[in-house]
Amino acid sequence: MNNALDSSKLADFLRKNPKYVTILKLALAHEAQNENNQDYKGWAWHDVRAYPQTILGRLIAEGIIKISYKSRRYTNYLLNNKEVVKRVIKELEMEEVEKIFKK
Repeated sequence: MNNALDSSKLADFLRKNPKYVTILKLALAHEAQNENNQDYKGWAWHDVRAYPQTILGRLIAEGIIKISYKSRRYTNYLLNNKEVVKRVIKELEMEEVEKIFKK
């Protein structure tokens, strides 16, 4: 995935790696909470309960998130495309609901 986040590739990635859905939901909530903050540099690994070396590294490699700020002490991240992430998570949740009602 590149900067233009592809929703079908993201959906496939999240279907194969559902543990990332919670992380992305927390990232969405953090970014929404701070959308009017002019000094907002992004969220940190502990805000989304994910280890930076493994989990966040994978999200960066997939093009889902980016490093928005880095210093010796801090690294902050932002979603590459909040709207695509929001839409894909909503679609996946609807798929889960449909599976339940089809049983």
